[in-house]
Amino acid sequence: MAECPDKKQNESLKAEEKEHGMKILQGLNKLKHDKILCDVTLIAEGHKFHVHRVILVSCSDYFRSMFTGGMRESHQKEIELKGVTSKGLDKVLEIIYTSTTCLEGDDIFDVIAAATHLQVTPVIEFCERNFLSGMTTTNFYDFINTAKLYSMNNALKQIDVFIAKNLMQIAREGTLHLLTYEQMLNCLNSENLSLREIDIFTITWDWLRQDSAHESHAVSLMKLIRFPLISPSDLVQHVQSVDMMMSIPELRQMVLQALNYHVVPHSQPLIASLNVQLRSFVERFAQDYIEKNKKARNN
Repeated sequence: MAECPDKKQNESLKAEEKEHGMKILQGLNKLKHDKILCDVTLIAEGHKFHVHRVILVSCSDYFRSMFTGGMRESHQKEIELKGVTSKGLDKVLEIIYTSTTCLEGDDIFDVIAAATHLQVTPVIEFCERNFLSGMTTTNFYDFINTAKLYSMNNALKQIDVFIAKNLMQIAREGTLHLLTYEQMLNCLNSENLSLREIDIFTITWDWLRQDSAHESHAVSLMKLIRFPLISPSDLVQHVQSVDMMMSIPELRQMVLQALNYHVVPHSQPLIASLNVQLRSFVERFAQDYIEKNKKARNN
């Protein structure tokens, strides 16, 4: 009876399998490049791509139905594809034949549109893994729309994290108005939000006043701001000075409670409310430590 291979043997076998797979892909890609045994030509936006039917069928339900379901395209030498760009199709084929590609600029949008239209599962998975690589604070909303369009729920969660980590930059660049109420809610609840509380208040207030329809969300959003962590001077100068904060009873109560928190400092350690807990304590502590050291060196 043959012995079971040990762990090292298993790892060696897996490495050999991976190397074998890569060699097969390299061989198929060379056949495609040299137009050897290619039996169908795909056309997108006037550009022609010489490929192998069997390769397409192996990874695409769209082409499997086309070439094995008795459709007229199964006998055609050239097939014009609608609904995909030539750039998108080129990248999809490159991933099919090599397992990778280089995505630049807005390439990801063309690729995922083509992969979804053609039902190429390996390429869709590739796009999901690399979807957010080109996202910035100026184009993040394009990624939100695309992720929603293709139901990329994991990507949407990662975008929420990105928004929380880059909220200040988004506000500075004037794209705060693009955020929905749900995104603001997720952001204020996020453990990745590590701004000063007065900055969080200012950004939230800026978002609320950019659209009159936002005002109905004032109380639910402001409840997530930890007003006791704002200094008394900032509470008076920057929070109390906002008319809405004093005209709405629930908001006025939040401000008064925060001021009372500072008036009786000896009772502060006894308060266990979430409103008095620091956000991202490690990051805040590190930043404060660095700033203090800078000032000490300058002096």
